[in-house]
Amino acid sequence: MAHLHLRAQILLLQAYGLSIGGPAVAWGGWAVGFAGEELAVGAGTLSFVLGLRWAVGRWEKAKSRWWESWDRVDEGLERDIKVCFPEFVHHVHLYLMVVPLQHEFDNIAEDIILAKASRAADGLERLITRRAKQVQEVSSELDTVWRDALELIGRTNVSTNSPN
Repeated sequence: MAHLHLRAQILLLQAYGLSIGGPAVAWGGWAVGFAGEELAVGAGTLSFVLGLRWAVGRWEKAKSRWWESWDRVDEGLERDIKVCFPEFVHHVHLYLMVVPLQHEFDNIAEDIILAKASRAADGLERLITRRAKQVQEVSSELDTVWRDALELIGRTNVSTNSPN
């Protein structure tokens, strides 16, 4: 489990590096005049997406290697149990013992590896909700100011059009 956790942390840092470094290089190319604005934005976006895709692929590969090791250990334990405790094997299937452990692994992985990402997502959701509320308030104030401006324009037009 520690190996998978370490691999996830390394991949997270590499993903941050690629997703920030690629757009930074594209911006630098635009800043010195090497690339146009559209090319810099496209290259930055492409490098960001490719960096994230690379990290996800590496994570899946590390996870599948971990599950292969798990299966290898599981098969060895099953052989050992069959040899050492043949009467036990007839009463309890090893599958019934492994499934709760796999569920426990998923819970641990979610608690340890995904905890920071989950907290960050929750924080972003709160920020989005707060910003949406602020936008709604500003929008309603703008509507009020717009109506008042139209009212003033209407009064000005009426007073300038009326003969004195």
